[in-house]
Amino acid sequence: MLATFINKLLTEDGELLRYFATMLLPLLAIKLLPLPAHLQPLLWLGELANALAAKVLHTNRAANQQALAGILALLLLILPFWVISSLLLYLAVYPWFFEMLILYFCLQDLRFVGVAAEISQSLKAQDKVLARSRLSSWVARDTEELSETGIAKTTIETLVTMPAYRLLASLLAYILFGAPVCLLLAMLWQLQQRWWPQAPRYRYFSQPLSWANQMLFWLPSWLWRFSLAINGGLPWLFKRFPVVQNPELNSYQQLYALSAAMLHIELGGPQKYTGNKINSNRYRFGSLPLAADIDRARSLVKAAMAFWLILLCAIPVIWVVLRWFHAH
Repeated sequence: MLATFINKLLTEDGELLRYFATMLLPLLAIKLLPLPAHLQPLLWLGELANALAAKVLHTNRAANQQALAGILALLLLILPFWVISSLLLYLAVYPWFFEMLILYFCLQDLRFVGVAAEISQSLKAQDKVLARSRLSSWVARDTEELSETGIAKTTIETLVTMPAYRLLASLLAYILFGAPVCLLLAMLWQLQQRWWPQAPRYRYFSQPLSWANQMLFWLPSWLWRFSLAINGGLPWLFKRFPVVQNPELNSYQQLYALSAAMLHIELGGPQKYTGNKINSNRYRFGSLPLAADIDRARSLVKAAMAFWLILLCAIPVIWVVLRWFHAH
């Protein structure tokens, strides 16, 4: 009887189960078999972005010329690789394999949750040099002169924003539009990480990319803020919007504000990019963060991620259970 049920389930609902397996297996693979940095295609794209910007970005030119150069550089980097990858999916005999591979590449930044734990341990051991070294490859700002508070702030800010732009954006894009759009969003966010709009050098060059990403990532960011707020219970669901209601804040700045309020710490403040100090908003809701606050932020982020992963796993399980009861 069980064999008959499984055979019927695979026959009638095999495509649906494969669809969820395509999302869940890459997440498991990242946990068990993380890809070394030198083998990650999105990081290769980032290196190409740096090399291309060095050739075409001239900060002495007018703002509109820099913006135009940014648009052309963006198209040159995105279109060839994205079209080739999309064609592979279209022509492949087993497209689900390439879809899993794309999701596996797009979700690699989830490894930062573990890296944040290593940074916290380094700070507790009073090894700020090692903590800065571990952090430097994950952020656009300068890290060489960061104090313990600066390292903790930067780590927490990266930690509380990364799942919105990697986990939720990738899964939502795959569910709604498929793997090609998932890959496109990952490529756009990778380029913004390299051409960070707050850095003076990229202020105009990456402005069109920044505007596009604000629109494209609005929904994943909103959903991630919602899942963070759930961790604080019902009161935070009502506080969430007052905390981040300032319309001048970008999506990631709203995440800073909400996280600082929930953790009762201060985030934001001046940052350095290639030696240039840039003032940015401070989000004061408590004391300056230290290593222990990184651990608290990790717990907050892991709980919010677990909410979405449990939901993702629950859907096919509920479907199978309903099928079982329907069959009997």
